Amino acid sequence: MMANDASGWTRATLRSAGWLATTIAFLLCGWNQWWALGPFAVGFALGIALLLGHAWAIPKIIVPAGHQKKRRGLAPKTAILGIALVKYPLVATLVSWIVRHWEPRAVAAFAGGFVCLQAVIGLRAIGKAMTESPAPPERLRPATDD
Repeated sequence: MMANDASGWTRATLRSAGWLATTIAFLLCGWNQWWALGPFAVGFALGIALLLGHAWAIPKIIVPAGHQKKRRGLAPKTAILGIALVKYPLVATLVSWIVRHWEPRAVAAFAGGFVCLQAVIGLRAIGKAMTESPAPPERLRPATDD
């Protein structure tokens, strides 16, 4: 059941981010900023790849309490460290290459594409926290003698 909740969250996040990215792409076209479409799409694709990597890896690493004997593998801390040691140098290499070979405005469009997905994730978390918070306590009113 946890995997279904996580995959549903991932699908909903990708759907929301896709709508936002499509809207931004149409705005860039409308403003005749054609040069920004490619770098924006590359940044957005990097964000999607990282999100899908987490969505794939986390259910395989984190085992619910009742299922620990059924699955064998690396300890969660070791697996997370291994993924980080592979993922982050690859991302750093890609970003380093982009910064060295693209012009500054293309780097800004790349960063905008990457931040687009991160903004959707942050806004979804804020919205979930706001809708699940308990109602504020009622104000205390002085007793009236009626």
